[in-house]
Amino acid sequence: MLLNLFFRCSCGLARLRRVERLAWMRLFPALRLYRCTVCGKKQLAPKQAAETARVSARATNARASSTAVRQGVVAGGM
Repeated sequence: MLLNLFFRCSCGLARLRRVERLAWMRLFPALRLYRCTVCGKKQLAPKQAAETARVSARATNARASSTAVRQGVVAGGM
């Protein structure tokens, strides 16, 4: 079970949400405990990497929706 926490799921870091760590996990101060919102797997990952992936995913989604809105406005205006 312990080793499973160090292996990541294939869903990606952007889909991870923080979970409170157990006391022994504080031996790894650079790692935080996360749970994947897709598959439910718990995993330890660097805080910086998870937050960077989440911000990047939000920016990509915002750009995609912004582009879709602009295309809809252009198509609707014709």
